[in-house]
Amino acid sequence: MGAGALVPWGVRRHATDEAGALVGPWRLEHASADGGMARIWRATREADGEPAALKRILPHLVGSSEARDLFADEVRITAMLSHPRVVRYLGAGEDHRGPWLALEWVEGLDLHALLASRRAGLPLEAALCVGRDLLEALVAVHGCAGRVLHRDLSLSNVLVGTDGVARLADFGLARSLLHTRASPRGSARGKLGYLPPEVFKGRVHGTRGDLYGAAAVLWEALAGRRLFDHISDRARRVASWMGAPRVPVRDVCPQVPRVLAQVLDRALELDPEARPGTALELLGAYEEALWRAGLTPDREALQVACWSARRRLVAPTVPASGPRAREGLAA
Repeated sequence: MGAGALVPWGVRRHATDEAGALVGPWRLEHASADGGMARIWRATREADGEPAALKRILPHLVGSSEARDLFADEVRITAMLSHPRVVRYLGAGEDHRGPWLALEWVEGLDLHALLASRRAGLPLEAALCVGRDLLEALVAVHGCAGRVLHRDLSLSNVLVGTDGVARLADFGLARSLLHTRASPRGSARGKLGYLPPEVFKGRVHGTRGDLYGAAAVLWEALAGRRLFDHISDRARRVASWMGAPRVPVRDVCPQVPRVLAQVLDRALELDPEARPGTALELLGAYEEALWRAGLTPDREALQVACWSARRRLVAPTVPASGPRAREGLAA
């Protein structure tokens, strides 16, 4: 927010929430996580004790028109989505401290924390469950009435619950092709390790860009390492990311059947036209590969992995909005 930014009428500049405060129907319990634009609180609904992840714009950004516009887009987009593999919208509003958004509270871990706690990839059948859940979520998101693009697929935005279900979270950078302001052409937002390379060449992040991000997430869930090696200088990283071929998943995870690896490697093609055209097409190819390989995703194995990781970590839960901006696995 610049020095001359205007704070909306009735909103206190830099006002902060406190544990125990009432925000709409929600009682704040404790701050759970901070991101670049928002803070997440664990909250409960006064009427029935329903838990929620309550998202707030950070106090110093309340007067930023860009931040408020992005938040309003996130509220509108999240409200139009309804699918068991997508975090559930519980309500939104605004008070003297600014706008807020209440989302389903997921007991569990984000996929980044889960893999970091293991220092290895997930068991094959557990990772396959994540892959199926994520692709089903994208089919629902891309196919909803607003034709939404997520545009920020990453490990930290996939939440694995103790129920063994992976859910897609954090629509802070999402765009509705029908209702949301268009991003500038070539605008590259999101985490570098999961962004499709075409956005750095001036192309729009489209449907195939989300498929690339989903494939990168599944590649890392299987391999337990970054898809792309870390380079500290951003300019060099971008230049390398744009042209370097992706490592075939079987080179680092040989237990992945060849027929499934072909599906994953195709979704990671540098040329977006070489990838599947839709999430439904990619999900169909994925399911066919599982059938041909005789594999069945194991939700119980994913549950066990989640519970085991929670026991190894100090903080047992993370919210359903996934605000952390990590670019890969442990540095």
